This record gives sequence, C-alpha cells and structure tokens, in this order.
Amino acid sequence: MKVLLTTPGTPGFLFPTIGIARALVAKGHEVAFATSQTAGDLLRSAGLERIPRTEKDGHSFEIFNWFHPTAIGLQLKHIHYATKHFGPDLLLGHPLTMGTYLAAELLDLPLAVIGSPNFLWPVAGDRDPESIRRRKWRWRDFLKYYNLARQALGIDRVDVSQGNPFLGDLYLMRSLAEVEPEAAHFPEKVKLVGDCLWEPPETSRAVGRLLREAEETGRELWFVQVGRSFQRTSYFHSLVAIAERRHWLLVLCRDRMDLDLDGLPENMRVFDHLPLGQLAPRLGGMIAVGGPTAVLSGWRHGVPMLIIPGGSEQWDSADHVVDAGVGTSLVPEEVTPDLLLRTVEELAADEGIRRRCGEVSQVFRAFDGHRCVADHLENWADERLGIGQMGYSGVK
Repeated sequence: MKVLLTTPGTPGFLFPTIGIARALVAKGHEVAFATSQTAGDLLRSAGLERIPRTEKDGHSFEIFNWFHPTAIGLQLKHIHYATKHFGPDLLLGHPLTMGTYLAAELLDLPLAVIGSPNFLWPVAGDRDPESIRRRKWRWRDFLKYYNLARQALGIDRVDVSQGNPFLGDLYLMRSLAEVEPEAAHFPEKVKLVGDCLWEPPETSRAVGRLLREAEETGRELWFVQVGRSFQRTSYFHSLVAIAERRHWLLVLCRDRMDLDLDGLPENMRVFDHLPLGQLAPRLGGMIAVGGPTAVLSGWRHGVPMLIIPGGSEQWDSADHVVDAGVGTSLVPEEVTPDLLLRTVEELAADEGIRRRCGEVSQVFRAFDGHRCVADHLENWADERLGIGQMGYSGVK
C-alpha cells in the first residue's frame, strides 16, 4: 500500500504524522510526504521522503494561511505533482489541509483524515448549548473557506447532503473513550486512535538543563502554553504577576505567541519549542490554552492541567479536561493574579485530580496510536480497495 501523507510543517501536525508514517513503513508499506519546505531536514533524518511542490519547489502547507484560497490551491498543486511522482493508493490529511480534500475528489483517491482530540463539528447527542454553538460556528466557517477555495478554482460548491465532507472516507481522531464521552454518537467512519504523539529521538539538552536546575533549586517544574491571543484577554500578565509568589520553575513555550516578553520574572524560562514528551513526566502541572499537543501530553503523562482557552477548539479542550477529571479551567476575561494563584494552588493540592491523571495516563500509555492508525488504514484499504494487509486485533 502506498500512502501520501499531507500535513502542515509545524511540530504539532508534522510530528504525529511522522510517527504514523514510521508505523506504516514498519508494516511494509510505502510512504511519502507533501508538506512544507521547512519539514525537509527532519523528514530526511527520519528516513522519509518529502516530494517538492513542483520541479521548482516553493511554499505550501503553511499553518498561518491554511484557510486562504490561494494557499489551498498551492496545496492542491503540490499534491497533484506528488501523486504523479509517487502514485499513492490513498491520501492521509488533516482538517486544515483543505487541498487534500480537493485532491481526493478531483483525483478520485480515497482519503483518511487525522483529527484533533476534539470533534470539531456538530454531532448528535451534544446537549451543551455552548458546545453546540461553537460546533455550528466551526461548521459554517469550514464550509465558507472550503467553498471559497472551490469557487476560486472553478469547482462547484461542496454537496453536504451526503454528510460531513471533512471526515473523508475515514476519520482518525486523536483521543480515547476514556476521555471522550460522546464517542458513541460519532459517525461510524470516526475511529479513536490514541494520542499519536511522536518526537525526534534525540535527547534535548535544554530539557536536561531544566531538570538539573529544578533538582538543584528544589523548584517544581510547570509548563506554560500561551499561544495566540486572538484579540482576547490573555492570562499571561496575571501569571507574570504571581510567578515569584510560588516556589516553581515556569517553562514557557512561546510558539505562536503574540505578546510582549519584556520584563519576565526570574523563575521563568522561555523556549521556541521543547520536546514536551521528555519534559512532561517531570512536570508538577501545566497551564495551557488547550492546544492539542499540550492536552494530549498531559493525558499521556498524567499531568494536572489548568486550561485557560484563547479561542477556537481550545474551549472544547477545556471541557474535556474538566469532564475527564484531570484538571480545571478558567475563563480568560475573569483571570486575576489572585484567582490564578489560588486556582494553581488548589490544582497542585488536589489528590483526586492527581489520582485521575494517573488512571488516564495508564490508558493512553498502553495504547499504540501509530500502530492503530496503520491497522485502520490497512483494514479499510483491504475492505474497500482490495489492497493492504489485515490489521492486528487491537483495532477498536
């Protein structure tokens, strides 16, 4: 079986896709990538092929403009070139690679989609008015951008009478029933496949330095994810105000952060990116906006989480963390320094949450998400296309 994997080039999308590609290769399949130029070096070091956009390479699969018709058209052009070069049996994409949906339709190729830990669109069984509102808004938004791209390319508007086109032929959602109470209500083509986390195997010197500093000073490590503010109130200034009122070492990931970082407290360390999988097992807690990698790492490594969402599906992440009993959440506009400090102290002292984190961690760590995805793809290809190999009995 030959699988063309399409993904944005940022770590949150690229890394799990590499893990899946490696699982497919281990089972005897051929893989290639259509993704951003920035991913080329890492893919080569992992022994994986990146196909350029054309003979003359260029920008594509960039996360900042995923919704723009021109960007979607460049994705389509890239995939079209890659299919001529590689001849895939199926495509594996992400909800934010809309060019993959178009390529699957225009090239008549089956499509599997790697989803986030949150089901993004309306689903039967949802009884929360705020969740329903968010999902309906997201559905309208996705359709708007998708149809704008189709219009720009001279393609008719998508027909939604046959169901949600963004699920592809197989939708592989990065979660497990342990933390997903709505699983029974999802369409049949939705499969839960664990966290699918992957990181480059090299040991991070930065993480080593942080662990030594924490041990020498007796400070507890806490991970901080702020992300983009989306023009909303950010909790970051309240965190800065209380940082030195607690004996901890704060590790701030500034990826996609759009706030001023002048005047940081003495006990805050700032990085563009850190291998969270190497750091998470030593964390006392996490304060995050609810990005998928942070939440999935918290589930996998049993880290108590305080989610202060900034926008989009981050509000869904906050609901999942609270409902699963592995943390708490705050509304960003209501955060004050005193409230933030009190919430952190309560979270750190809550034995029930810590115990529940351990239970959820056991479930996620026992589940091989990459192998599960590979098996789902094999079984689906065997049933629908007459290719692939039958998967192992662990597929749910």
